[in-house]
Amino acid sequence: KNLMFQLGNIFSSADHLDDSKLEEVVELISELTTYIYSFDGYQYAQDLFYNMFIYEQIIEIIRHPFYTDKGDEGIAMIIIACYEFLEAFVQDNSRNQEVIAEHIGFMLHQILYHKDLHGVSNQITSCVIEIYKDNVNLCSGISDSILQPFITMLSEHGRSTIFLDFFRTIIGENGNILKQNQNRVLNLLVSDNHTRMLLNFEIGVIDDDSYRVGLIDLLALCAEGKNYYTEVSCQKMISLETCLSVCMEADNLRIKSAYAFFIDEVYLNTE
Repeated sequence: KNLMFQLGNIFSSADHLDDSKLEEVVELISELTTYIYSFDGYQYAQDLFYNMFIYEQIIEIIRHPFYTDKGDEGIAMIIIACYEFLEAFVQDNSRNQEVIAEHIGFMLHQILYHKDLHGVSNQITSCVIEIYKDNVNLCSGISDSILQPFITMLSEHGRSTIFLDFFRTIIGENGNILKQNQNRVLNLLVSDNHTRMLLNFEIGVIDDDSYRVGLIDLLALCAEGKNYYTEVSCQKMISLETCLSVCMEADNLRIKSAYAFFIDEVYLNTE
């Protein structure tokens, strides 16, 4: 309560934060995040902060217009600290995930709006991933309007694996695959001209690259579980000959494993 009282005082008294106030705000929010992780399983602190509505105050800070002596750098520091707290708040907690998911539209707007602030879009995306992680109810109800900002980020600010991780999360893993999300993700990937060009550029290149590995792995995941529609689409994108060629020529195990997974899901374990 004392921490939130201090934060409330800071933001109620000024829209401009000098360096000392900025440092104080970031430190206070970070203390809240550290408090969650100080408990095994996190749930005690998550429940405490839920009952105290602290998550609402953190969201209000994000929404609050303010300026800092450090300019955009200072704004980024506060936004990142807030989303680190929200990420901890929802981790492995379906109730908290669904509460914070009510603000997902605002979060997606921020991903695009703050795309040029170092680290901000990635941290927001990390939080969004945690909101949907292992939550079948939320993943089942996801819409194209939620997916589109991540396609936009891939198109305009490509080669970031965290956006691929979001798509993996909402498709599901470990046998809990949502076919409608497989179809939706693949449709968006191949229908966007910039993204399709990006896909075409990456296919068949054999040097080690985390983004390239993640992209091929995501395409294979879109076909996992015998999904005829996505299997056929993926076969049109990457031929079996290309896959075998990469597996034979690549020296890196990660590249070989990604294409082997693709072969298995798209050409062997099929509908």
